Amino acid sequence: MTMRNLSSVSKRIFMVLQYIIFKLIGLSPWTIDVTELFNNNRRMINYNSDFLKYSIIGVVYNLLLIISLGSFHIYVLFYSNEVGFYEMFIDSVLTSRVHLVMLNLDIIITLVIWFNYIVRQKKIIDVVERLIKLDKKLQKYDFILNDCKKNCRTYLIFFINFVLCLFLLIIQLKKVNWSINALIEFIPIVVMSWSMMQFTLMINLIKKRFEKVNKLLLSLGNLVETEEELLTIDDVFSLKEPAPKKIIVGSIVHDVDEINDMHSELCDLWSEVLNFYGIPVLLTIYQFCGKCINTSYLVWIISHIYRIYGSAIFSNLFIIFGLFVMINTVTKTIIDESKKTARNIHVLQNKCIMDEKNLEKLCDFSWSLLHRQLECCVCNFINIDGTLLLTLLDMVVEYTIVLIGFRMS
Repeated sequence: MTMRNLSSVSKRIFMVLQYIIFKLIGLSPWTIDVTELFNNNRRMINYNSDFLKYSIIGVVYNLLLIISLGSFHIYVLFYSNEVGFYEMFIDSVLTSRVHLVMLNLDIIITLVIWFNYIVRQKKIIDVVERLIKLDKKLQKYDFILNDCKKNCRTYLIFFINFVLCLFLLIIQLKKVNWSINALIEFIPIVVMSWSMMQFTLMINLIKKRFEKVNKLLLSLGNLVETEEELLTIDDVFSLKEPAPKKIIVGSIVHDVDEINDMHSELCDLWSEVLNFYGIPVLLTIYQFCGKCINTSYLVWIISHIYRIYGSAIFSNLFIIFGLFVMINTVTKTIIDESKKTARNIHVLQNKCIMDEKNLEKLCDFSWSLLHRQLECCVCNFINIDGTLLLTLLDMVVEYTIVLIGFRMS
């Protein structure tokens, strides 16, 4: 089996595994054609546009999850003896009520995320259909998605998230003496974390197409290197002549138009994906910030009870891992690749000799990019960039100090 075939098989298996996991936790109400996925005579770019389908069974399953979790939460609150676990160690009524409010918010956010997938699943189905159509346009350029090295990085992140999920389940069960009531805190954390992981996987899909579009643009002038090489001192003071410009023979107007259309389509797809995952990500970020403040305060007042805050700290680390991967993927892939397009246009203009029609078409492409600035703002509230974690850390520290000072006074 060649490396290319091995990468293709691993990609298909990974798609099935992530579909099963997302289906079990209510983040995949749609259905996929598994028989088409494992058809040996088909490459991934040859899937039908209805590869992802709307599923009534998936909707019913999510509704059952909503009803079951809501009913189970009510049972734990009013009929379970273990709901007072924290009250044995917390002397403040307000602190106990805050913990109960945070637990209720966890459940509400989980129910909202599941309901969001039920109501808006057609958006993701439409995104996948458009990606398949885009792949068919790229097929004539020998478009290959199965990059083994880059796929391994995705597999590793997915595996780490899965292992952290198992560890969290064990810690939660041990905290309440292996009672099923541990699920009331475990399920919301898992749903919020995996929703961010699914968002990250969707970003990777769009990022790979951006990479190919940028490579296609440079290939019009037989240019391969996309990164600007650093000049050494010897290069600066040497008398070496610059590399001769390459001559583009014939018209590239049609190719530039196609690349421009594909770039515009990818920008629209990014907006659709950000719109779909905006609500789950926004709710997860705000709830994570509140849980961190509550956990920091509990650690300070009951630092000797390790099994109380051990699971809370680990659950926060679980969310932090998802946030870090998501932020790193957005800032280091989507934003960087979108910026490369404008730079590659200018590289093509500077290093190639072409006629005026080709040059004008590249200039039009460059101007059109001014109206396609990719935004990474979730619901017009929070920017997903490198400053997000620092902003959350600053907020957690500030409000924890306020709570401690209020308690001491």
